[in-house]
Amino acid sequence: YPPVCSVCGDALEEKGALCPECLGEYRRARLFDCGRCGRQLDSCTCSSDLLEKAGVRRMIKLFRYFPGHERAAESQIIFALKHKNLETLFHFMGKELADTLLSLVPIESKADYIVTYVPRTPHEERKNGYDHARLLSLAFSAESGISFERCLLRSNRRAMEQKRMETYAERIKNVKDAFCLDAKCK
Repeated sequence: YPPVCSVCGDALEEKGALCPECLGEYRRARLFDCGRCGRQLDSCTCSSDLLEKAGVRRMIKLFRYFPGHERAAESQIIFALKHKNLETLFHFMGKELADTLLSLVPIESKADYIVTYVPRTPHEERKNGYDHARLLSLAFSAESGISFERCLLRSNRRAMEQKRMETYAERIKNVKDAFCLDAKCK
């Protein structure tokens, strides 16, 4: 099989994740400004009010997701990560996350940090055959040199898909008690 672009499906001249046009669109999406601090996303570590209430003080963002813009490269990347299981795309995005994190956040000792993920619902994992968040976290861990550990488990309570929620309040209520810490996590 010749390598193809993860976004548009065009043949690539060499192995990689994105063709030059889609890579350019992705790079332009990284130049959007943060709605909170006004810096470009590739130099911003702002969290959101909602996440700050949960204790998340910094957040690395590669691009902004705009619902309704399904044809945009960044939306296609998210779709491909969730539904196409493309190793080259996980590797590319893991490297993008690692490079961004390591350029923005001073990390004195990588041993002080772990990489983890929010697990996909069992239904979605069975349907797609993999957990995209786990694979992206593993790629990020490999690229950053920060160790990976599974720390969150799904509880027995069944939560609805977040994409079906209309408001943040509904999303918060939906995930309340949906996860628990794995006792094996350090």
